Amino acid sequence: MVTDTMATPTPIVVFGNDPSARPVSPSKFMILQPPSKQQGFTLIELLVVVAIIGILTSMLLPSLAAAKGSAQRIACLNHEKQLGLALHLYAGDHAGRFPPRLLTNRWCTTLRPYYVDLKILKCPVDSSAKGTTNIPGAGDRVAEYAPRTYIINGFNDFYRRRVGSGQMPEFRSQGNGEVVIGENDIPEPSQTISFGERDSSRVVHFHMDFDALDDLSALHQNRHGTSIKTGRGGGSNYAMVDGHVEFLRYGRSFNPINLWAVTPEDRNIGVSLQ
Repeated sequence: MVTDTMATPTPIVVFGNDPSARPVSPSKFMILQPPSKQQGFTLIELLVVVAIIGILTSMLLPSLAAAKGSAQRIACLNHEKQLGLALHLYAGDHAGRFPPRLLTNRWCTTLRPYYVDLKILKCPVDSSAKGTTNIPGAGDRVAEYAPRTYIINGFNDFYRRRVGSGQMPEFRSQGNGEVVIGENDIPEPSQTISFGERDSSRVVHFHMDFDALDDLSALHQNRHGTSIKTGRGGGSNYAMVDGHVEFLRYGRSFNPINLWAVTPEDRNIGVSLQ
């Protein structure tokens, strides 16, 4: 006797309420089990990541340093431009004359009402600029004590022709309030320096006297952009009498034209720095 047996029907799974949906057999599905253990980075992978970060850092640091140097140079340039503007405003209030050269009340004191903030006197790059300690008395002359980067043109060739070569050493040390240079005494204001950057690590100078040869070395001519590898190249910022500021490479304030002089005879004699 043969007994007919009926196979157990395979269950059909239908998703949603759509009667037209195609039935799917459960056997078509695979149940995903979470991993029994989460894997992390291996030591080699970590070392590779650290090495890549190191390489990228070494590539970016010079660019960041250059960008920081450029920003500081621009800030220095702006400070010097404000001093040039202060000089121009002073001259406008004093019949076109510049501050007289005096033993007391030096230019940074005389121009103080026109630039006010003492921070203007210091370049952000100049880490050697310290307050002056060898001037007796303070009072309204606090600017002469402040950390200062900038040095004003001593206009030696102009004063030499006014007081005589023999009197110049005394004039440089003591000054003379009666003999004062003015804007009309400078035939080429756009190519004549009013302010430069001094070497703050040396003896304190307020005027750049190119007649006194030791003062040539007191001028800092490569504060910005100097090569880290060679220590050479670079230059400094200079404010011109007409008010604009220029970045000049090392030695270019003296050669081929002496931009610190006002008379043709002295301007055309380049000063060599050894």
